[in-house]
Amino acid sequence: MNGWLRLAIFLSAFWVGSVLLLTAHEYRSVSRGGGPRADFVHLRDSKTGEDFGSLSLSEVKEFGELAQQKSRTPEGDPTDAANAKLLLAAEPVPFINYRIVLYWAFVPVLIFWALFIGIRWVAAGFRKTA
Repeated sequence: MNGWLRLAIFLSAFWVGSVLLLTAHEYRSVSRGGGPRADFVHLRDSKTGEDFGSLSLSEVKEFGELAQQKSRTPEGDPTDAANAKLLLAAEPVPFINYRIVLYWAFVPVLIFWALFIGIRWVAAGFRKTA
């Protein structure tokens, strides 16, 4: 195995490891009340399974209170009251968005390897004819 192949393997492993470490860091951050940064971890209601997307724990409650206030005004509608009830009764727990994590971990690696193999193949063709 030559040096370039070793470097490619190292870079691939480093990339996948970095994505997994970022996911673990984001999970810990969201668990402690922070907001997600890379969209690898979302909050989900433990009772209903409702996905709160990139909201933090405090934002879920804050939006619930805002929806409740709006539902009590003349401009409010029944969906505001339903949203307020859902958000205020929610028990958000973090969950890992595996589809996004796998995408960011492996698609760049596959593209990198396709380019790496393609460039080596083309370079080998020039070496043989010269």
